[in-house]
Amino acid sequence: MTTSPMALPPDSSPFGRFLFPTVGILTGLLFLVSQWTTSPPLLTAIMGIVALSYLPGLAVSLHSERRFGLWASWILPLVLSPVLVVAVSLLLAWFGISLEHGAFWVVWGSVVGIVFAPQPGRELEEWTVSTDVPGFMRGSSDRHQVVVFSGFVLVLIAIPLLMQPWLLESGRSPYHQAVMTALSFGLPPQDPLLAGLPLRDFWGFHLFLYQLAGVTRLEPAFLLLGGSLIMAFALSFSVYRLLTLLSLGHARSLWGTGFLFFGLGSFLWLGDGGMAAAGSLPVSAEGADLGFRGTGLFFLELFLNTGPLTVGLLYVPLLLISSIATITEPRKRWSILVFLSVLGMMLFHPGAGILVMIATVITIPASLIVCQLNPFRGTGARLSLLLIPVGLGFVCSFPYLSSVIASGGLQLETFLDLSLSRVGSQLLPLSVELLLALFLWVEFLQDDDVKRQIWVVFSFLFLCLMMLVTFGGDRPLWAPTLLAHTLLSLSAGAMVPKLWSRLPRLGKPVIALVLAALLLPRLATGVQAYATSVDPRDSRETTAELVTWLEDHTPPHSVIVDQTPELGLRAGRRLFVGGQKRARTLGYRGEVVTTRTIAFTNFLQGKELADSSREHVLILNAPIFLVRRLPQALNLPNSHEMEPRFENADYRVYFWEPSRPALRSDP
Repeated sequence: MTTSPMALPPDSSPFGRFLFPTVGILTGLLFLVSQWTTSPPLLTAIMGIVALSYLPGLAVSLHSERRFGLWASWILPLVLSPVLVVAVSLLLAWFGISLEHGAFWVVWGSVVGIVFAPQPGRELEEWTVSTDVPGFMRGSSDRHQVVVFSGFVLVLIAIPLLMQPWLLESGRSPYHQAVMTALSFGLPPQDPLLAGLPLRDFWGFHLFLYQLAGVTRLEPAFLLLGGSLIMAFALSFSVYRLLTLLSLGHARSLWGTGFLFFGLGSFLWLGDGGMAAAGSLPVSAEGADLGFRGTGLFFLELFLNTGPLTVGLLYVPLLLISSIATITEPRKRWSILVFLSVLGMMLFHPGAGILVMIATVITIPASLIVCQLNPFRGTGARLSLLLIPVGLGFVCSFPYLSSVIASGGLQLETFLDLSLSRVGSQLLPLSVELLLALFLWVEFLQDDDVKRQIWVVFSFLFLCLMMLVTFGGDRPLWAPTLLAHTLLSLSAGAMVPKLWSRLPRLGKPVIALVLAALLLPRLATGVQAYATSVDPRDSRETTAELVTWLEDHTPPHSVIVDQTPELGLRAGRRLFVGGQKRARTLGYRGEVVTTRTIAFTNFLQGKELADSSREHVLILNAPIFLVRRLPQALNLPNSHEMEPRFENADYRVYFWEPSRPALRSDP
């Protein structure tokens, strides 16, 4: 095999022959050690998750005699790895060894190492070394590229988690844990936010994890968090391959992948509490809140917390690749791949899948027209294209700006408070990313490469549709937010290195110092929170005390009635959220949800229940715990039937059983 001067044969040294068996065994041992600790190190846990669910399939695909296509080489490992894990675990189960025993991890690490070990007399296909490849990515083989890129993705995931420690807890997805808990009471599961009604959303994903948790004896929270991190790895690999397909080069592809995690989030934390930690600028109480949900558009938090959507989101890069191939190279196999991508999204997340299907039906014909007519040659056409996102951004922000104007004009203090509040922190970074993406789209439109022009049209229309859906309601929707941000970050991140290279020599260190001054305090705060085991969500010890009490002193089938879902979800109990009139309404008749909501809201507020709504409370046939935030008073007509069970400085919990006659009408 001929090699370039900068590349060495992959098996030219004894070190290369023993590197991967050693890495595999050490990974298994590290994950074993992490199980012995109460709070496993973040990096160790991520390494164990990767060893469990991605590396085995990747090893098989790399060592296969058959060379797979672009998308299959990265998607195939995700399919093979769970099969290998299940096969090995079932084999060891015959000998009485389960996943919770240390012997499994030693054996599994050895299997990974052996499969990864270079085969005698066989050399991998050389990775072409390009001049734009960063130094740390230059290596002798595809294997070196994969290993180094895996470390790069680990850093991308770890740094935001260190900056925002509560993200790790958010990644345990309390809502999806609640669905898995509901499965233990029978099928179909009850809706965690509408206690007493069956869940009408697609819950096959939760059923799979529930069965997997039963076989492996792993905690559901661990499976949810681990699955999200695995999806983050797979999405990173898919995005990187997609950008290299557009002939952007390895450096710009890396920046695009990095922006997937840092693009919106790195700007967003400045306006949502991060600025309060870095300086003394006027931040509103809402903007400085580091609550359970945190920022509404923080990509990594939503990615970790959305369960089935994190799986379905993997189909977006696959959809883009197959769509571009369908237009440039019309073949049945690419059309089938487009169909499978949309179907996969709909299976894992029906709501997002429907949006993707509609967007695909609109964007592919539009891209075909652009490919044939190519109308974006003139300067006027390009400028008109740039005005569309500007107008779209104005339409999105108009309700907020109009409310400010109506309340007394755009005064400086009001504008600062708006820009640093949660609403402003959503619009500002979105505008920055739109601006960067526009630069890349102009560059692509000036190129004669058909693939680049299709990328602009497809991603632009897809993004506009997702943004219109996102801002069309009273609050941002998670699914279209994630889809829109995925496309936007790819375009914005790929433009950063080109703009960086055009900065003056003195401008680069100044920008680097400013970013370091903003990021380091946040990073230090996060590391300190991990070291002291202090959860930033629990700004008050009374909240943590209440959650602990609910976990220890309430039956698993009890119902928590509260104004917000956080407490009940964190305690793993069924709940009904007061005032949640649109909660999980998919598949229900509107009047059913509304009537039940009114009944529970009246119950929560201490009002008399009408005969028509009593049945919605009584049908639960389970102990009910009513959470009141002090100094609220309980003014039920029969308040003496409500038994106080818990109280601290901020909360009081009342107990009531439906079998009691407190809310029943007299015969």
